[in-house]
Amino acid sequence: MRRRDPSRQEVRETLRQAEKLVKNSLETAKTDSLSEAIRQLYQVFPKEQWLARAVTRYLLATVEEQSRHTWLVKGIPELGDKKAYYVVTQVGDRYECSCYNAPFGWTRRKNICTHIAAVMLYKRRRYIDEYISDENNDY
Repeated sequence: MRRRDPSRQEVRETLRQAEKLVKNSLETAKTDSLSEAIRQLYQVFPKEQWLARAVTRYLLATVEEQSRHTWLVKGIPELGDKKAYYVVTQVGDRYECSCYNAPFGWTRRKNICTHIAAVMLYKRRRYIDEYISDENNDY
């Protein structure tokens, strides 16, 4: 089922929620899988605002897995997206995003776009949830 596009108000509210979630995840020892995924991503990319934008994309359910190494990330105009969807691919440990082919794509590549960050967050949270589930089944 396709999700409807969020309103501007929903995007603004979700961004505020994401900023609080990032701050709380970094300042407290919350043990939920999303907070753990946020902390893990922050260890590699210590940029709170960038991470909040990735969390916003995640909370708005913009990431759709197409195959093991390909995802579609729905564009959000309020976050500066010009296209309806962006394609993120993974080859080995490297990610590529179709936004790199747009004007100023070199800047997004250099700083790693939040489309890729949302995919990384999606993957990390899923991995943590699967690990916890497997660990609980061992008892």
